[in-house]
Order: sequence, then C-alpha cells, then structure tokens
Amino acid sequence: MKALAIGMSVVLLAGVSAVVSAQEAPAEGEGGVSGLVPAAVARDAAVDESILKVVIANMDRHLQKAPMEVPVIRLVGADTLVGEAEALASVRPEQAVCVIGLIKYVSDLETFGAVVPESRSGVINVAALAEGAGEDSDLLAKRVSKEAVNAALLLNGLKPCPNPRCALFTCADVAGIDQKGFGACPPCLYRYLDNVKERGMTVRPLGQ
Repeated sequence: MKALAIGMSVVLLAGVSAVVSAQEAPAEGEGGVSGLVPAAVARDAAVDESILKVVIANMDRHLQKAPMEVPVIRLVGADTLVGEAEALASVRPEQAVCVIGLIKYVSDLETFGAVVPESRSGVINVAALAEGAGEDSDLLAKRVSKEAVNAALLLNGLKPCPNPRCALFTCADVAGIDQKGFGACPPCLYRYLDNVKERGMTVRPLGQ
C-alpha cells in the first residue's frame, strides 16, 4: 500500500495508523525560541525549484504561517525513507518545529514519504508521487504540496484523519491524493491552531 509512512526509530510502517509522541517541540517567547514557525522546507537538487515554491505557498496558506526555506540538501544514501528523514533533522533551523525535505528517492516508489516524530523531520518522495503525472508539473506540485502539509501537521502533533477530503487523510494511491484537499478539515485545523497557541506561536487569524 502506498502511503505517507511514520517512522518509529528505524521501523517503516506500511501505512499510517497512529502517531508516536514527537520530541518536545520548542515554545516561543519567554524561555523558548523567538520567531517560531511550524515548519522548514527544503529540496534536493533533483527536485525542481518550481515545486518548492508551490509547496511553500501552500504551506503558508494552510499552516497560517510561512515556512522557512532551507538551502538545497543532498541525499545521504540511506536504505530507507525513514533514514533520509532522520538525517534531515541535522538541518532543521532552531526556529522551526519540524523540517520537511522534498526528495526524489527512486529506491522506494511504493511510499509517498516518511515522518519521524522523534527527530521532528520528514521527507516527501516526489518520485513516488509522479506516478501517472507525465509532463503535468502542476499536478505533481499539487500532490507534493498536499503531502507536505500532511507531514507538517503530523509533526506538529496531529493524527491521521478519516475524512478523505482532509490533508491528514492517509491515501493508498495517488488518486486519493488527487481527491483530497490541500489543507486540514475544520476539526483538524482547530486542533492544529490549539496546538500552536499552547506553544505560544503567532500565526495569522483564519481567513487572512
């Protein structure tokens, strides 16, 4: 089954069924980190910059705050997507709750990505999401954007959602991703906003 998998230590799950507790995320303000953002995002050199721009714009809209952009990253040659996600943790900015890497991982075309809550890092497998897209770069960018928001929300403390229109819905194939929305459904969105409020993070009001 294709899915955005969750890594627990070095175990890659076949599908998303539960989120393990993330490493304690930083708080903003007194005793914490100033200028906190919900995510940072990066790409490897094989991923077109135009996809990164679409992802950043979509994350800005649906996380209610623009993500930080990390310079181009290099794959470490890990045996699994979880390994690549764990390695990515080293480039997470202090101000970012998590870091998401957009990578072309051709060694596993059966998995859309992986998140590792323990290291607050995740990767989106652009190669797997390209299935059936052909030369349609807009379609590919939309798929990557949806899964990037999915990963960022998971790493900000949310859980998979049963609503097939929610970005947090676990899709078994690209057709499911094409059908779901770019952002969280209202219940998940309000849970996300409660989470960031508890952390003291400043985000835009809804509708702005």
